[in-house]
Amino acid sequence: MAGIDQPTNAGAAGPTRPIPSRPESMRPGGGDRREGVAHGPRVVLLLSGAIGVAICAQAVLAGSPYAVDGVLLYALALLLFRAGLPSGKAGSNESANTSADRVGESVGAHPQHARPLALFLLKEGLSRLRPWAALRIPTVLLLAGGAWVAFGGNQFTLVNVALWLSSLALFLADCWELPVGSASGFVLAAVGRTRSVLRIRRPDGPGRHDWVRRRPVPCGSPTALLIALIVLAGALFRFSELDRIPAEMTSDHAEKLLDVWDVLHGDRPIFFVRNTGREAFHFYLAAATVAVLQLPVDHLALKVGTSAFGVFALPWMYLLGKELYNRQVGLMAAALMAVSFWHVAIVRVGLRFPFAPAFAAPVLYFLVRAFKYNRRNDWLLCGLFTGLALHTYTPTRVLPLLLAGLVGLKLLLDWWTVRKGRAEPGDGDQPALRETSAMNPRFWLNAFLGGAAALLVFLPLGRFMVDHPQEFWFRALSRATDAERDLPANWVMTFLDNVKNALLMFNYRGDVVSVNTVPGSPTLDTVSGALFVLGAAYILWRLIRYGDRASIYLLTAVFVLLLPSTTSIAFPDENPSVVRAGGVIPVVFIIAAWPAVLWAARVRALFAHWPRLARWGAPVAVLPLGLLLLAAGILSYDWYFVRYDAQYREATWNTREMGSVVRAFVGTGGDLQNVYHVPYPHWADTRNIGIKAGSPTWNNALPLDTPAGRERLRELPRDPASKLFLVSPRDEDALRLLDDTFPDGQRRRYASSVDGKDFWVFLAPSSSLWQRMNW
Repeated sequence: MAGIDQPTNAGAAGPTRPIPSRPESMRPGGGDRREGVAHGPRVVLLLSGAIGVAICAQAVLAGSPYAVDGVLLYALALLLFRAGLPSGKAGSNESANTSADRVGESVGAHPQHARPLALFLLKEGLSRLRPWAALRIPTVLLLAGGAWVAFGGNQFTLVNVALWLSSLALFLADCWELPVGSASGFVLAAVGRTRSVLRIRRPDGPGRHDWVRRRPVPCGSPTALLIALIVLAGALFRFSELDRIPAEMTSDHAEKLLDVWDVLHGDRPIFFVRNTGREAFHFYLAAATVAVLQLPVDHLALKVGTSAFGVFALPWMYLLGKELYNRQVGLMAAALMAVSFWHVAIVRVGLRFPFAPAFAAPVLYFLVRAFKYNRRNDWLLCGLFTGLALHTYTPTRVLPLLLAGLVGLKLLLDWWTVRKGRAEPGDGDQPALRETSAMNPRFWLNAFLGGAAALLVFLPLGRFMVDHPQEFWFRALSRATDAERDLPANWVMTFLDNVKNALLMFNYRGDVVSVNTVPGSPTLDTVSGALFVLGAAYILWRLIRYGDRASIYLLTAVFVLLLPSTTSIAFPDENPSVVRAGGVIPVVFIIAAWPAVLWAARVRALFAHWPRLARWGAPVAVLPLGLLLLAAGILSYDWYFVRYDAQYREATWNTREMGSVVRAFVGTGGDLQNVYHVPYPHWADTRNIGIKAGSPTWNNALPLDTPAGRERLRELPRDPASKLFLVSPRDEDALRLLDDTFPDGQRRRYASSVDGKDFWVFLAPSSSLWQRMNW
């Protein structure tokens, strides 16, 4: 494939040789004319037909009762797609030899690999026992222990935060490595501190494994411009009309804004126990948004931060695809994610949902780098992002499980490779994922340090988990165990059925929660859904035919990242959940990117065989991909800004309009404390009315269906001040009570902009405020 980035083996465990460049026969336009058979017009037509038929299949299948027609069309698309894939086991003998040489270097029996792990760790520890350096590890442990003790009250304080951050900073300072040639490394080396504070790689022997900093992508390069365009498109989808869509808040928003209000007024919890308990990151982010941007404490304050993290995820999406496969996969995956209505919807709603994909992408990115190069910094950054993710959203708790599973899987694969003496095969389009060996003590030392970094970042929440396990685990256990409801008799079959339904949500039938999605809608648009099916087939083909490691990792990640949704065994109706399964979004779009990338590579390879037409290969390949992305963007725009907006307004109560009535009343001389909301089952949340009226702490509910509420109503006429009541149109009893209590009062029906959302406004006594309120 044209333009595949060649990874370097620098930094791998053991002395290594540079990875040979790809043989000429593997490059588009290289080798003899027989290579053109594999990249000829027939293959391009087959892949084009496969993508076209798959799009038709997805259009028929999505939420349709005619599922069989869609399945048959998908079967035809898969047959065409398979016919367009290479038929040989490898691109050339030379490529197979290159792979074998590499495996011999990275997984073979280097003398260091045979060294016992305990002996290696002992040597590493003794190398640090210099007069003052020996105090570093005890100092980190002492600071972390002090922070652990100080975090006991579920409050961040100046003392415990200082201890916590100091222990983390000292730990990173001791473990972090700087590349040869960096300015910081040069300065520290000049003052003789290269081995005391920062572990800098130096060319002082065969065991040092030198590495250098990669040059960043030039700002004016096509890749940089494409990344900027993708981020811009993603920002437009995530910030356009943000105050207007989604329009209303739910009770979850009210709970969160009350926590934000508490933070702004001095409370500093580590874990917020309101509403069955939630992690702290979003509340401090929203409080900072309010303070910095001078926003009111309302829905927009929640949405700005989550939308920003939606954009934050896009560069990481590119980096993950690039590191796992190549630059083209990264660009296509990031572009599909930028215009994805699934990601847009969970980002803009203003709850904690987008943090799962926003942190899953960098965690996986640094893990892939750690597998490939075994550089300590990658392990540390993987640990830091993992620890931070655990402070954001409950479903991110599967990330440590995913990392442990992938590391264990890599160990098993490396052991099997060494035992069988097999090379990791590649195909003519994409070399196998090049990795360093897990059969190496340095690999486990770096992995241990990455885990320690995650634990240090998790430290405050870990203390709360130990002190209050019931509150910490309740949200997760209430769905996966009988903590709230008895489990089904055959819970294993329920779990398997959940897995099936979760896999079907991408293309057939999705979530039914109306505030999160259009009920029953697949999570992928017609274009992305078609590409995902073909991409999943390609990933499975690579796994079965070549034993491709990247395919194993991706499939494992899909299964684990779906667990927050599929383990809803006590409440199977809540599965699939587009928000709990949000962590799988980066993996889904990497899979979906592959068919488009393969097609573009075939087109460029075809044109490369004719020198006079070679320069047209890239435009001819890129233009259809741009049209596919444009189509996906149009479909997503219609789904979110038209269909989702309409059904969201119908599914939620119009507290924005109620709040505007209250603001008008107060603005014309009324007192906010004389405004009353008469609750009614399944109607508006009183707190949301107060938030939209500009007073998050207002909660003046007057339940007239209770003796206490009716007694309070009888006392109100003693105060001659004007009073405003908001009443449900279905609450005829409340309206009669108000008429009887305030004979001089007057009521008017507020005509909502949404059908079926009208409400009554009762003003007592009737006065000129009606005219001054101007509605």
